[in-house]
Amino acid sequence: MTLPTSLIPITITCDYTDFVTNYRNAKLKKCFRSTTFLLKNLSFQFKTWESIFLKKNLSSNITLATLFSLLAMDNKPKDTIDNKYFNLLNHMTYYEITFYDLCVDAFLMHLSKQTKVYNNYTKPKKFFFFLNMEIKSFLFKKIRKILQIHKKDFYTNSSYFYTPTKYLDLHVDYRYLSYVEKKDPLLYSAYLFFLVNQSFNDYTLRNKFKLSISQSKKLKEDLCQLIKTLLLSS
Repeated sequence: MTLPTSLIPITITCDYTDFVTNYRNAKLKKCFRSTTFLLKNLSFQFKTWESIFLKKNLSSNITLATLFSLLAMDNKPKDTIDNKYFNLLNHMTYYEITFYDLCVDAFLMHLSKQTKVYNNYTKPKKFFFFLNMEIKSFLFKKIRKILQIHKKDFYTNSSYFYTPTKYLDLHVDYRYLSYVEKKDPLLYSAYLFFLVNQSFNDYTLRNKFKLSISQSKKLKEDLCQLIKTLLLSS
């Protein structure tokens, strides 16, 4: 199936000029209101991609067709594209992550990335192709990371743990963790999430626990302190 490359790959639900104005404010001034505006007006497109992903009708959309074509050729990890799709869906289901969440996260990562911002974007097609390429690039990186995590995640791939090559002694201060669980359930949940993923960042915490930017940064700081405390007590 040959897909047309002349169509604009991203559909927004607002005036183009308003979108560009808020895009520049979000990129240059890190304006939270403008970021919210952009996400609201990209919501239709992200939900469309999510629907196509869940129906596994990837070849019907140029963005998802090329994204999963790249994933099929990628060897980190090396696997069939059917297995990669299944493992991605399995991981997302278990951790309650949606494809829509991945799209939002990819777009926010683009906003945080240092890129040249022009005074005006007079050609919508050119602008949206650039934005689409950026979002797709970050989606590729995020999905690749999820597939790598899947290989060594006990909950979605427990067979990985059946033949360990080495044994480690783990000492956990359960009394202190019990105290944290009662005093700060969110922090305790974030710590368990960290144990499973072995990595975390503001975006991950924000999407997982539905937090604001400031809340996710505060949670990350508290989580870092908790990890240090537990390491010192072990």
